Amino acid sequence: MMPVKDEISIHASKVIQYDVHRKKWSDCERCDLGNRARHHVLGRGQIPADVLFIGEGPGRHEDQRGYAFVGAAGKILQSALELLESTYCVTWFLSNLVACRPCETSISPNRAPRSLEVVKCQPRIEELLELVEPKIVIVLGSIPKSFLTDAPYLRSYFTRTAPHPAWVCYNGGTDSAAYQTFINVITNAIDSFIVEGSAL
Repeated sequence: MMPVKDEISIHASKVIQYDVHRKKWSDCERCDLGNRARHHVLGRGQIPADVLFIGEGPGRHEDQRGYAFVGAAGKILQSALELLESTYCVTWFLSNLVACRPCETSISPNRAPRSLEVVKCQPRIEELLELVEPKIVIVLGSIPKSFLTDAPYLRSYFTRTAPHPAWVCYNGGTDSAAYQTFINVITNAIDSFIVEGSAL
């Protein structure tokens, strides 16, 4: 079982705001996913944070444990985050398009979130952006990209896309060329932000 690093660390100025956010969304039933979820997975990391990563949705491991990115893809992402921390000293927060595992039943395989499910969870993402105050938003994978490209609420943020870490799992893991590509895409996003004259 993957140890959960930095479940959540909240600056004192954000505690009340986060508590309101957590209470509002931790038992949400705006769509059917909330009725089936063991946990509503709101995210993990630091608040505020330099970088906000937005993935697709919790998987079975995340639903069971209540933390974002703790399965196989989470191990890949955690490894990448440790490299980023050592290179850039960045803080980060991890979340997903939807807070509940997309599936038909509690024992069904994961599936992609549907448009209505994403729409119902969109206000949570907008609140999360205000809460985390990221300098960079990195969208992980083609499905989140399809929903978030040109999203009005992201226009004021420095936003880039990257492969989903699950893609690295399917293509050889941390010893593969896919992993190096994944690292390069993320570091290039941060470098581009810095080149534009901004500081982390």
